[in-house]
Amino acid sequence: MDHTFHRDFMPHGHCYFWEPGIVWTHAVSDSIIALAYFIIPFMLVHIVRKRRDFKYIWMGVLFAVFILGCGTTHVFDVINIWKPYYVADASIRVITALASIGTAIMLVKITPKILVIPSTEKWKQVNEELLTNQESLLKSNEELSKTEQILKDLNADLENRVKQRTEESLKKAEEFEFLSDTIPQLVWTTDADGQFEYLNKRWLQYTGQSLEKAKGSGWSEAIHPDHVEYAIEKWRTCVQEEVEFQTEFCLRNASGAYRWFLAKGIPMKNKNGKVTKWFGTCTDIHDQKVQAKELEAANIDLKRINNDLDNFIYTASHDLRAPISNMEGLLNTIYGEAKDVCSTEVNTLFMMLNTSVARLKTTIDDLTDISRVQKNVNKDLTTIDISEVLEEFKENHKDQIATHSAVIQANLAENFVAFSKKNFRSVFYNLVNNAIKYHHPDRNPEITISTGKEGNYITLTIADNGIGFDNSQRDKLFGMFKRLHSHVEGSGIGLYIVKRIMENSNGKVEVDSEVGKGSTFKLYFPILGIEEEGK
Repeated sequence: MDHTFHRDFMPHGHCYFWEPGIVWTHAVSDSIIALAYFIIPFMLVHIVRKRRDFKYIWMGVLFAVFILGCGTTHVFDVINIWKPYYVADASIRVITALASIGTAIMLVKITPKILVIPSTEKWKQVNEELLTNQESLLKSNEELSKTEQILKDLNADLENRVKQRTEESLKKAEEFEFLSDTIPQLVWTTDADGQFEYLNKRWLQYTGQSLEKAKGSGWSEAIHPDHVEYAIEKWRTCVQEEVEFQTEFCLRNASGAYRWFLAKGIPMKNKNGKVTKWFGTCTDIHDQKVQAKELEAANIDLKRINNDLDNFIYTASHDLRAPISNMEGLLNTIYGEAKDVCSTEVNTLFMMLNTSVARLKTTIDDLTDISRVQKNVNKDLTTIDISEVLEEFKENHKDQIATHSAVIQANLAENFVAFSKKNFRSVFYNLVNNAIKYHHPDRNPEITISTGKEGNYITLTIADNGIGFDNSQRDKLFGMFKRLHSHVEGSGIGLYIVKRIMENSNGKVEVDSEVGKGSTFKLYFPILGIEEEGK
């Protein structure tokens, strides 16, 4: 044993310079190959034991020895990397060589005999053919006897299916007729060529026609003579082009009166896109037509009234300005001449007259502004720089801001809005001016102006720390000539104009307030205006 396993040979790993990549590649690969070789003999032994009819058992044994020897040589290839057992390795290789020679010789001798042995599949096929022939003969009579029964069952099943489908079709037809007779529309169907096949009871009751008379093209006799040619021509065109049909015409009822109807027809197509049937309705729209005409007439009257109102306001403002100015001038002249000789009571009356004249002038100006707001809806739409308007307000009202020591802060997340510049300035000036005007007597006015985006709107919020008001008075706040505080000069028209401007421009205004703490007005400008301007 010492001679076999203990010699002064150099391990094979030195040939690889002990390079880990090469050493372990050889070791792992040879180990896997050896494992595969060791498995194969066991499988051959298992096959031989299971197949006792196999005539070449010794060839299987030799082949197993040969494969086992090959696996052992690979095991020594792994061992020799670290331990130089080359003598033992050589012995195994000699045994393997002898087994391989014997296996090869024996394989050469028996190969011709093995080749003539029918394959298992062939034996199986022959056996199956014999069994099949036998079974086919046995089953022929059974199949012949069963065929008649199958045919009888198929015929019965077919009859049941036809009966069932006929019943289902009749049921669906009944349901369709029930539904079409229930809805308020006049319902009809035609074939692919547009020839009427069915009209519901409502059609027959309304027109007084019989189903036989209405079928085909008889339905057209119920259409008003002025409309029938156009309706029939449009129907024929839609049938030819296989597109949806829609038109309006007057339809005569059983008493001879005509009413407007909206007729619609939709083609039903099969999976190949071919029209197989048409379904349609006629809907009574007479009342809507009458209402539309009445509404149109009312709109004409409203436009005329608005024009008359505008003319009246223009005439009143134009014709009244001159005499009022004359009255104001005469009062000032009289007061200037008589103030030194008149009593205090008379001078007070002069001052009251002068105040009344000034209010009358303001009222005329307000009426003119209301007319302008009603007429100029979304005119002169442009992109407005809010910060620019704010600076303009500060400059124009610097005396008022300084007098009340007002502080105006801005937080403009959105700096631009699409609006009429004149209307925006009117809204902005009105709200900021009110925030200063209605300040709290115990503190300086502080006003915060902020912007943002909510949904489809740009929002402008103006919050103050003024005297505020009761939220229950919000509806009254925006009324024409309505005022919540009488201690400050005003006409009560400003907030009405703000609300009208915003609503006429598809916007809105909201307010929240608390008595003694201040008010917050929030304006909503539609973003759509910006998109339309950019188009």
